[in-house]
Amino acid sequence: MPREYQFNYELRHLVYFLEVARQLHFRKAAETLAIAQPALSRQIAQLEAALGTPLFTRSRRKVELTSAGRALAERVEPVLRGLAKIPAELQALAQGGRGHIKTGFTGLAMATVLPAILREFHRSFPGIRLELNESPTSAQVAALQAGELGCGFFHPEATPTPGLKTKLLLREKNGVLLPADHPLASQPSLHLRDLAATPFVLFPRAYNPGFYDRVLAAFAKAGVTPHIAEEVWPRANGVGLVRAGIGATFVCPSEARQLPPEVVFRPLDGPAPESSLVIGWKASPELDPALASFLSVAVPAAEREAEHGEAGAGLAHSAGQILQLDDKLAGGSRVKRHPGLVDHLAGLDEFFFTNQLPDQRTSHPVVKIDARARPVFFQNEQIGRKPGLGFGLSQLGDRLIHPKVTATTLLATAH
Repeated sequence: MPREYQFNYELRHLVYFLEVARQLHFRKAAETLAIAQPALSRQIAQLEAALGTPLFTRSRRKVELTSAGRALAERVEPVLRGLAKIPAELQALAQGGRGHIKTGFTGLAMATVLPAILREFHRSFPGIRLELNESPTSAQVAALQAGELGCGFFHPEATPTPGLKTKLLLREKNGVLLPADHPLASQPSLHLRDLAATPFVLFPRAYNPGFYDRVLAAFAKAGVTPHIAEEVWPRANGVGLVRAGIGATFVCPSEARQLPPEVVFRPLDGPAPESSLVIGWKASPELDPALASFLSVAVPAAEREAEHGEAGAGLAHSAGQILQLDDKLAGGSRVKRHPGLVDHLAGLDEFFFTNQLPDQRTSHPVVKIDARARPVFFQNEQIGRKPGLGFGLSQLGDRLIHPKVTATTLLATAH
């Protein structure tokens, strides 16, 4: 045994001492400890001899702690209290109820599935401390392989990363984020070729090579050579540069749910880069119990969040998502109710109706409806509930209905 752990007394001596110090009465302390009083007196004498100082002053009438005894009691009590907690804490650790997990994430994770996961995890496992660190995909993969992270939320490469296990949480086609005063900002959707003259804000390729290459591939497929104005990370900084009018950037519809007023999100028709999000952890024959607890919450919670996001209109529930109403318009006068559409619109602050003509790629006119200012009716079903004038689609007249319209597109945009 190392010399620093060799003592002239044992743990039982400290337990006996602390009980006498609490009661300041040898007979009562002996009864509490279920030992004979002479045996207790011998144990205390052994401890005093080992420490080289008296711990109590004894008289016929009372027992008192010496200054050394008071100092020892102050030190011993928290030690014994901590030792008493060890069995329960170890059991909780073994069962995944306590622990510490270092977790990496990207901006897409925080904008989509991660908040719901964190909320449910902290409610289910309050004894596990989660240490969060935003870092790019490349840094997370290296940290996971080195054992420096318990798990991470990142964007996978085309081929599996050796030594890691992953679970796909999200896959979305990117749209484009534009300055609100961009010449194309009024269009309901765009093609990459429309943006040939627009500078783009990307990120260093080394941080996420797979997605960076998908961006370049989409440009190439659209026949466009991208003009890259800046490369910044995290991607949230790219939004700031778009606000400043430096250029455009790519974001998923889920990331565009809440945007500053200086920018607008528009879906992309045709070639567009796709973003994928996985949760990954190091492959191991025996998973850390705390990590196993986190994964038991993270994967189902993410799946529920994805299902919730796709509810309502049957597509991704996000600002800027195009919802197609494919019902033929009879004479341009009526629009059939799309399943779940009213429920979807009820959660938005404002939205637009546009007419898509069969011989045009753009839609005209655009009618903006502010659900915060007045009640809104869609096929006689109320959406907004604040006081004011209500109206139905048929009441919009020529502003909405065009005789050549064969389908109506709803562009839902929350600001």
